[in-house]
Parts: sequence; structure tokens; C-alpha cells
Amino acid sequence: MNEHEINSQLITEKYRLMKHLIYAILALLLLASCSKDSEWIDSDYDEAEEPKEEMPVQEIFRFKLSAKKTVLNIFDLAELSILDSKGVSFIFRLHELASSYDSIVWQVKGLDGRLRIFNNRNGSGISETTLTSNWGHCFYLPGNHEAYLHGYKGNKMIYGDTLRMEVTDTKSFLGRNWSDTNDLGENIGHNNALNEHFSLATLANVYDGTPAINLRLINSGNLDQIAFTRKSKKELYAYMVQLYGKPIYEKDSPDLVAQYSTFAVRSPKAVPLAYWATGKAKIILLREEDPEWRDLICYIHTEPV
Repeated sequence: MNEHEINSQLITEKYRLMKHLIYAILALLLLASCSKDSEWIDSDYDEAEEPKEEMPVQEIFRFKLSAKKTVLNIFDLAELSILDSKGVSFIFRLHELASSYDSIVWQVKGLDGRLRIFNNRNGSGISETTLTSNWGHCFYLPGNHEAYLHGYKGNKMIYGDTLRMEVTDTKSFLGRNWSDTNDLGENIGHNNALNEHFSLATLANVYDGTPAINLRLINSGNLDQIAFTRKSKKELYAYMVQLYGKPIYEKDSPDLVAQYSTFAVRSPKAVPLAYWATGKAKIILLREEDPEWRDLICYIHTEPV
């Protein structure tokens, strides 16, 4: 073998070694790459098992409906209030109610009307938060009543509380006994917090030794006198029917005028319209001209039987 052939063989061997070295380096690089990728792969990974951040749930501030007395007579004043779950007033903590409710409403099952005791308005440039923490109401009908406080958010009721109240009718007439001497000669309004358009007032007095009570409708709608007299006649009649049933005598009965003549207190301008009687009171619905204003008025007059 001459010198030229030896050199060619050495060059060929050198290229062969370099080729193997390159393959070996590439293989190592590939192995390292796979090893790094495998650090991020978990064959047992389940997306459902990944812990998720829980969204905080806003606490609803709970309230309860409270009453000074839960057993009372018709026309007695029921004193009601809204308290927190521990029995503490919300009066200085409006922000707690406002964070949970848009409004809170008081209602009584079976009775018309409602009273909004809390209102939280935000929008259209108006921001207003009001709370009536204490309010009064006179029940006009006896029975076992269920009173509610309902809290609303976004037009949806989200919380409520119920209070059962027993209302009796045991006095001589409505909220008075004939022996009562307080507030004689005074017109006393008996607040209907559920419906201001049907609120009643009483006037008690003693005439020559005979106690008497007059019952009138309050003109809260500012009606003219004729319209108000018509409303008074209709609603006072309906109210007496609710309490005592249909009258014994009505205006078409010839005995009605005779029955009115048995009352100790009579007005010569009064026209009797209906008569009821209980074990304690005789009751008559009258229409007459007001002697001071010469307007028609309509009212209930009662005396002992």
C-alpha cells in the first residue's frame, strides 16, 4: 500500500468517526428534551380534580318581626318593630340591611294593603336609604293573624319572618268599654298602617249619664263631602257586616225609625240607615247634615243595650 492509499483510508475513517459522534450528540439532545417534557406531564391528571377558587357568598343579614304584645283587642294599638336575629334594633345599621335588601315589606295574611318599612334606592342619579324601625297598627277585625316581614332583592323575596298575633273582640264596642272615662270628647284616630284609605276614628262621650261612641271614616283621600259621605256609608256598612253580620233592620224597614227612638242621644236631622245589636251595644248607621258646615255626614252611633 503506497502513501496515497494510506492517507485516503485515514480520511475516510475520520469522517466515519465524526458521523457517529454527530449521531450520538443528536440522540443525547433528543433524550434530554423528552426528559424535560416529561416533568410537565401527569398521566393521571384529571381537570375535574383541579382545585377551583370559590367565590365568596354574601351573607344575608337576617331580621325578625317583633311586637310589644301579641295578644290584643281590636282597635288596640299594636306596636311593631324590626330587629336583627339577636333582638337588636337596626336603626343605626342601615348599611347592613342595604347590603342585603332593596326593600322590606310588612303585610298581614288575608288583609289588603302593605307597608314598606325599608327602602334602598340606587340608580338614575338617586341614592336613598330609609328605614321605619317601629310602627303602629290597629287591627279592625278579630282573629288569629299572621303578620310577615318580607325582604326583597332584585324583585325576588330572599328572606322573611312571621309573627302570629291573636286579636280579640271582648270590649263593649270596638276598643272601649262603657265604663272607660279616658279621652272623653276627643276624636281618636286608629291607624290602619296597611291601608290609609280605610282608617277609622272614634269619639266617646257621656250624655246625661249615657255613654256613647261614634265611629267615623277618616277622609284620607281628600274627597269632596258628597263623595266622602257615599264612601262612608258604603264602607261603614260593610265593616259592621264583617263584625256583626247583616243588620237587624235596614232603611226599608218600618221598625228602623222606631228602634232609633230608643237611643238616648238623637239628632233631629239624622236619618237611620241600618241597625245592629250585640249583647253589649246597640248600633245604628246614620246620615245627617253637619250643623256647622251644612254638609252631609255619615257615621255609626252606639250606646249600651
